[in-house]
Amino acid sequence: MFKHRLGTWRMSCVALGMASLIWVPASAQTTNFDGTGDGTNWTDPFNWDAGEPSGAGFDAVIDGAALSPFDVQLTADRIIDNLTVGDEDILRLLNTVDLEVGTGINNVGTTRIISTTSATGLRIETAVTLIGGGSVLLEGANARIADSTGLADTGHFINDNNTISGQGAIGSNRTQLTNHGTIQASVDGGILTLDPGTGGLLNDSLLEAIQLSTLRLSTGAYDNTSGTIRADTGSNVEFFSGPTITNGTLQTVGTGVIETGNATLTTLNDVTLDGLLRINNSDNIE
Repeated sequence: MFKHRLGTWRMSCVALGMASLIWVPASAQTTNFDGTGDGTNWTDPFNWDAGEPSGAGFDAVIDGAALSPFDVQLTADRIIDNLTVGDEDILRLLNTVDLEVGTGINNVGTTRIISTTSATGLRIETAVTLIGGGSVLLEGANARIADSTGLADTGHFINDNNTISGQGAIGSNRTQLTNHGTIQASVDGGILTLDPGTGGLLNDSLLEAIQLSTLRLSTGAYDNTSGTIRADTGSNVEFFSGPTITNGTLQTVGTGVIETGNATLTTLNDVTLDGLLRINNSDNIE
C-alpha cells in the first residue's frame, strides 16, 4: 500500500493471481484555488493547492486576497461536494458546462452561469443550500439551476440569502425550490422560468420581474406565505400552465403587470392583491 495526497492505492489479487491496483478515495478534501498555474482555469491542476477538484469528495474554495480576487472559468463538467466563492471572486460556468454540487454553496462573490448557445447549469441532485449573500447570474436563455434530466425531483435547491437574477430556468419541472432571498428576472425581453415540479416552491421573501423582463411561474404549488411576487414597472409576472399560489402578496409597480397565460386555470388561495392582475383570453382563475 502507498499513499497519495488525494487517496490511497492498495494492492489486490484478481482471479488469475495477478496483482492489481485499486483506487480508494480519501475522505472529503478541501482544495484552494491559488492561481499558480495559468491563473484562470479550474481544470488546470496547478491552480489548486491540493489538486483540481474533480470528484464528489472535494470541497472547492475560490477565495483570493482582498486586493487580488480570482476570476475562474470552468470549461468541463465537474462534480464536487461543497463550493466556496469568496468576496469579489468570480466563478464562470462557460457554455455547455454543468457543475454538480452535492451539499452546499457559500457564494459571497459572484457565480455566473453563461449559456451562449447550449444548456449550461448548476446541477442539484440532493438538498443543496446556497448561503453567503452573493450573486448568481443566469446569462442566456439556456442557463439553468436544476436536477439533471431523468432524475426527477431528487434535488432541493434552497436559496438562503443570495440574489439570483437573469434569464433561463430554475427547477426545470424536477427540482424542489425554497427561496429566502431574491429571485428576479432581469433581462430586457428575457424570460426566467420557475418550474419546481412535484416538490413545489416555498417563497417567504421576493420573486420579481424587473428591467422589462418576464418572470414565468410554471406548473406547481407555490407556498408564498410571508412572501411577495412582484412585477416592476414595464415588466411581467406570468402564471403559466396552471400554478397554484397560496398566501402572500401579488404586487405590481408602475406599469408592471401580473397576468395569466397558456389558456390554463390558475388557482389563487388567500393571496393579497396589491396592483394589477390581468386575466387573458381563454384563461381562468379560481
